[in-house]
Amino acid sequence: MSAQLSESVIWHPTIGRTAFDLPRLDCKIIHGKPYESGVTQTRIPHRPGTGGKPIEGITPETTGCREITYSLFEIAPLAEDGPVHIHEHETSGYVVSGKLALLWGNSLEHYEVAEAGSFVFVPPGVPHFIDNPSDTEPCAVLLTRYVTETDSTAVILPDMERLRKQKRELHRRAATEAAN
Repeated sequence: MSAQLSESVIWHPTIGRTAFDLPRLDCKIIHGKPYESGVTQTRIPHRPGTGGKPIEGITPETTGCREITYSLFEIAPLAEDGPVHIHEHETSGYVVSGKLALLWGNSLEHYEVAEAGSFVFVPPGVPHFIDNPSDTEPCAVLLTRYVTETDSTAVILPDMERLRKQKRELHRRAATEAAN
């Protein structure tokens, strides 16, 4: 198969195997600043359930990208990226600073805290919830995910919210007891 070039569409290995053609995009550099923990605007307390705040990144809004996002998110101390939800895409992350708590599973039966230097993976269709368990330090995480034209980003699971609150409180109490 030869590469076919036109002004608006380029040949791509997915053409013919997917339902859309990819428009030609330009290379872009999103100039940012080195991340300094606690210096960003997200140090301002979040309203619960409003999630992490993007700092910088490669997104459809900044570059026109159609298949991936790669962004730095910060979650303020004790803030949460809720409610419980699922995605139709894979998500992976790298914890730059702070701690990221991940609660996941069909009954939210799994809980783990990722500290700076940890990698996190959430497969599609897995109910999950993340928050920052620290009461003093923001959590910064580099997130990358596959994005499609039909991706609604998240499907909220309101029936799991009561269970999430119970599980979250149990884990917070356990962490407090372990620290004492």
